[in-house]
Amino acid sequence: MPDSSDSFDDLWELAEAHVCETYVLRSFLEYLRDGDDPPEKKLERARNWKVEISIALANSKESEKVTKLFRTLRDCSPKERRVAVLKVLAEADALYARFPGSK
Repeated sequence: MPDSSDSFDDLWELAEAHVCETYVLRSFLEYLRDGDDPPEKKLERARNWKVEISIALANSKESEKVTKLFRTLRDCSPKERRVAVLKVLAEADALYARFPGSK
């Protein structure tokens, strides 16, 4: 049985790390789709995607956005947090629902 003093900090950190990684991967995919670079440059960067993602994850500007979001979520009351999370999930669902083959 878990320690009753467990504050779930480890789960918050895990979630934050995964959201940060997802954010960076999505940004990279959007760059590949919509970026102004010539196709050869995009192809070169796509071939080195692991390096590109590592650099972006190390960029404090990118991770600060996610850290700020999680700090806000952690400071909310459980009810406010639930409303915020459900709103984000609904927006994500609506975004992907418009593509063929989705739910």
